[in-house]
Amino acid sequence: MTTSNENSKEQNSGQPPLRYIHSWHYDMLINQERSQFYRDMIKNHCQDKVVLEIGTGSGLMAALAVKHGAKKIICCEENPLLAMAAQQLFKRLGIEEKVQLIPKNSKAIRSDEIPQVDVILHELFGSDPFGEEVVPTLIDAKRFLKPGGIFLPEKIQLIYKPIEQHTLPEKIFFEDIHLLEMELLLSQVHPGLRGRDLSAEGNKYFSLPEVSMLQLTEAPYTYTENNPALEGVDAVEVSYLIIHQDKKLQAARFNETSARVHWYPLVFFKMDVPSGQLRFSTKDSVKLMVL
Repeated sequence: MTTSNENSKEQNSGQPPLRYIHSWHYDMLINQERSQFYRDMIKNHCQDKVVLEIGTGSGLMAALAVKHGAKKIICCEENPLLAMAAQQLFKRLGIEEKVQLIPKNSKAIRSDEIPQVDVILHELFGSDPFGEEVVPTLIDAKRFLKPGGIFLPEKIQLIYKPIEQHTLPEKIFFEDIHLLEMELLLSQVHPGLRGRDLSAEGNKYFSLPEVSMLQLTEAPYTYTENNPALEGVDAVEVSYLIIHQDKKLQAARFNETSARVHWYPLVFFKMDVPSGQLRFSTKDSVKLMVL
């Protein structure tokens, strides 16, 4: 256990404090579909290019960029443990000369600290695609991008599915007290608890329009969709597609029962206005509203 005195010494020494590494890194890195999607993007667009990778994590994407002909890779990682693991990977693979690892947040990199780049490679998408501040991070990172430079991935598309069955397999009782409110809350916050006929529901979903990462960085974005299927429900499950050209990678899958996943659908509550609308906006802060 680290004491407060030890923490003070660590801060005074100028070394960054250690940060927790989430177990979902394992589930993410064994996801071959995800890695193949990013490999194909890198293979098609990084040859002979100078690349900035934001949030290198394990170092896999940077290593793939070198493997597929990138001229130079600059990557940043603010978690010191992840940065250390990535640096050791680069050393073991013998690619240290082609990879510059900066152990800090991209926003902390001075504009004159690195050269202008052709490609900004990012994988900042959690279960909440905007939870890791992907929009403000890419807005800031544009200062490193050459004219005509690109973001990889280039687009995102929100998808959603109305929640139509809410009941839990068993009512929550103790003596004569029925915890109905807790049943409703749990059924909406944790959709996996609900008693649902998955074979009947299938994986059908609705989609908002595709939007480019460049578009999200240029001006606040707002889109409102009218959908009769939203009437009569009190919540929706939300996931998204990561898009590059004609290829799409679905993050969380609806009705996923496997424990080995790192993306989960989000649940958004419906407001008390029966309009059948869903609104997505990046103005002020990113938000999704079901009206």
